[in-house]
Amino acid sequence: MQILAFGTFINLFTGIGTAFVRGIGKPRFEIQYMAVSAVLIVALLPILIHSRGIVGAALAYSIAQTVGSIYFLYLANRLFDIRWSMFIRRVMIPVVLIFALIIPTYFLCNIIWLFGEDSRWTGLGIIGITFAFYSLINTVVFNLLKYKLFTGGERERISKLPMPGPLKSLWKRLWLPV
Repeated sequence: MQILAFGTFINLFTGIGTAFVRGIGKPRFEIQYMAVSAVLIVALLPILIHSRGIVGAALAYSIAQTVGSIYFLYLANRLFDIRWSMFIRRVMIPVVLIFALIIPTYFLCNIIWLFGEDSRWTGLGIIGITFAFYSLINTVVFNLLKYKLFTGGERERISKLPMPGPLKSLWKRLWLPV
């Protein structure tokens, strides 16, 4: 599953770009990257299944998804005149940060699980606690890095997100542009 998750994670970066190329009537960019992925998986699958079994199948998929996705990002960034440095700073770093913040949540979940009894209610409680912790850690980290990760316009839109009663004014003050 971890091998499959890596290729899928890289492929997630293509989402908005594929919507844009379809929207401007240039679906060939999406077709090209899917063709690259398909050719790679067909080429790698027999070799990697023969040498690594089911793990080889996962590797073939992940390699094909990763290479195809990077190819699409190259094409789309070139089409929209986006420099790689800007793409990494404005897209990759925030997304990787969101996923990296799951690591402390994962450890918290495992620690809590040790002390809980096996039942649906315990599992639900653990999910609730870890979700609250993950939400809190994301809010704190992104608030601390808001001037590096978000433009003034983005911070203004975030400040307008609906918040419950007492948090509304605090949230607005935290996120308003300087």
